[in-house]
Amino acid sequence: MSHLGLRIQLARIEKGMNQDDLSHAIGKSKALISHIERTGKVKYSTLKLISKALGISIEKLNSQPESEANSQASNIEMLNLTIESLRKENELLKELLENQKRIISLMDTSRK
Repeated sequence: MSHLGLRIQLARIEKGMNQDDLSHAIGKSKALISHIERTGKVKYSTLKLISKALGISIEKLNSQPESEANSQASNIEMLNLTIESLRKENELLKELLENQKRIISLMDTSRK
């Protein structure tokens, strides 16, 4: 069965958010979000903030999957969402790299 941290991670990914997005939305650090998702340990006050930011009730976040099959389906869905999120992040990083290369080229040209 998945623990609270995994359910938070799934809800975050379903919402199209990365850990930075969620940390900014609740005013906490990315390291804390990572810790919560890994361990499932979270203060109630922080859980309320996360619940509000994700638009999902605390009760739903706390609920266990109905069966192991549901849990496996959730894990597969979470992996697919994670892969998609990583693909988007990869594309943004490629774009950033190209922009940095252009800036360096322009700086080199202006020095000559």
